[in-house]
Amino acid sequence: MKNILLFALFTLLSSQIIVSQTITDVDGNEYNTIVIGTQEWMQENLRVTHFNTGASIPYVEENSAWLMQNEAAYCWYNHNYAVNGSSFGGLYNWFAANSNNLCPTGWKVPTNSDWDILSNFLGGSMVAGGKMKEMGTSHWKSPNTGATNESGFTGLPGGIRSPEDGSFGYITEGCGFWSSTQVNSNEAWDRFLVYADATLDKYNVQKQTAYSIRCVKTTTTGFKYIHQPILFPNPVVNMFSVLNFQNENSEMRIYNSVGELCLFRESIRDIDISSFKNGFYILKINNGISNYQLKIIKK
Repeated sequence: MKNILLFALFTLLSSQIIVSQTITDVDGNEYNTIVIGTQEWMQENLRVTHFNTGASIPYVEENSAWLMQNEAAYCWYNHNYAVNGSSFGGLYNWFAANSNNLCPTGWKVPTNSDWDILSNFLGGSMVAGGKMKEMGTSHWKSPNTGATNESGFTGLPGGIRSPEDGSFGYITEGCGFWSSTQVNSNEAWDRFLVYADATLDKYNVQKQTAYSIRCVKTTTTGFKYIHQPILFPNPVVNMFSVLNFQNENSEMRIYNSVGELCLFRESIRDIDISSFKNGFYILKINNGISNYQLKIIKK
């Protein structure tokens, strides 16, 4: 009976995670959101086809027409929603991004300053991209350098549409995100992720470029955390690390299902549990301010 009660308590405590919220656009599409620092971002690329007013966003297929477009427009990569749009969302020109009617109510296309806040919170532009990219190579081209997705942003390589000839490119290799901030009458600021490094690049690009959109909430959250710490990998065979956690010198304790201490360390990176028996364990982390509890599955 004691073991059953302890296991039930273990299951309850280890299931306490921060659950993403959802928002819905005017078309009825739902998106997960994530709090990063004092901002709340969509975790998915926008795929709306109507403005908040209910009016349709013009879909422009012909390359020549796309190049001449000086009003809001969108498309799917290679004009294929089933293959690309459903996974990577739509590609929008800057005129759509700057329409003030693209994101769900209470949300907006981020300004250049909004992107700067995100980048700075994640450690600066040289490393922020890796913390924003989806891990692995199921969507990203190998080697997807530096990708940890520690922020929970889950950036996907949806490619772009060129303002030079209207052609599509860079899918699986990179993605651009619009800001609503223009540089001049012809160009606006963006942010760009690529498979080959961990940077979050910033460029001034032509407004006819077709990019992905990530909306940010118009009001700050008042909180300042990235997200619940994440174990990677989990289940664990030999070693794991704690991601999504800024203080690497926190105290860490691992308990078995009957409450016995199995390991104590003052680091949360490269934790070796290869000698542990298969089963469930409780990981407790204390950074001097807060306590966290997570479930480890040893295989």
